[in-house]
Amino acid sequence: MMVQALHYLKTSFPYTTYDTLNAAPAYHFGGCLWHPFDHQRGYHPDPFYGGILDAFRQPKTSYYAFMSQRPQKSQNALGSGPVVYIANECTPFSPEDVTVFSNCDSVRLSVNGGAPVEKKVGSYPNGLKRVPVVFPKAWDFMENKKLARAGKEGAVKLVAEGLIGGKVVTRHEVRPSRRAEKIRLRLDREEGVELSANGSDVFAVVAEVTDGRGTVKCLNDEEIVFSIEGPAELLTDSPDGTLVQPVKWGSAPALVRLGTQPGTVTVKASVKHPGSQKPVSGVLEFDTKASGLKMLFQEDAVGKSRKGGKAQPSSAGTSSEREKALQLELEKVRHELNNLRNDKVSSQQSHFE
Repeated sequence: MMVQALHYLKTSFPYTTYDTLNAAPAYHFGGCLWHPFDHQRGYHPDPFYGGILDAFRQPKTSYYAFMSQRPQKSQNALGSGPVVYIANECTPFSPEDVTVFSNCDSVRLSVNGGAPVEKKVGSYPNGLKRVPVVFPKAWDFMENKKLARAGKEGAVKLVAEGLIGGKVVTRHEVRPSRRAEKIRLRLDREEGVELSANGSDVFAVVAEVTDGRGTVKCLNDEEIVFSIEGPAELLTDSPDGTLVQPVKWGSAPALVRLGTQPGTVTVKASVKHPGSQKPVSGVLEFDTKASGLKMLFQEDAVGKSRKGGKAQPSSAGTSSEREKALQLELEKVRHELNNLRNDKVSSQQSHFE
């Protein structure tokens, strides 16, 4: 993703980039760099992976590279303002040179709580307006390992501050992810947009695999099983209404379609292959509102089978709500107990070393 981001901004060979579009003559009043989302191209069987967002509209590194080219001050409702983004996930495979995308005057980076280093955000004459800022050898995985073994995991972090006019106006912090402990669910929905029970409202629910502090674990290959209850359905071909999605770059999305009746919708995400050391399941609840539109049909299409047209029994019909709540609570308690055992073994290992 870093290769893609830098490829879109500026290349060392003749190619249409953000830099060449800025450097175009005055009579060139517009330009674009392909579609923003990954999708099937139609003329070729392979999917197109060049979007700055994936097929489910989750941002990639190049998304923030483009964001760094926007104005510093808000000019309209389309999105603007100061930006600073650390393009480094602090993994064992992350580059030592840390790249920061920003539209500020300068960027200040501190590593593991050390003294910050400040660099100006440059530009190319008649070209790229904001050049990515690079801090050589700022990330050292072995230093991270050393601090973690010394019981100072919390000290390992990269902190970038964006400065305009000498004042800090924005901040971004990145920490290395530790052991995968839980699944966090979130609605990928624009703020202020109501969840309307109109039978056709479709949006994404994203399951993120995180460590105990909530840091997304990008290097993870779990498979997530989604299930849903309430006046909505998952877009899936599975007869039981569940959906299995692989985790890619720390997350797995599912598409939810709302029914025509308002109410409470509950989405659950669990790992496909559970175990005592696997992440705890995540649960997300949200309410939908009546659409206020006159419907041309009376029956709720959500939950109908494709064959007979009859509503299918909920996959949760075999157990009560109380039983499912207790099962989830038991899963969390077992996980906490395993954490205590892991901490004990880790302490023994430290003394042994």
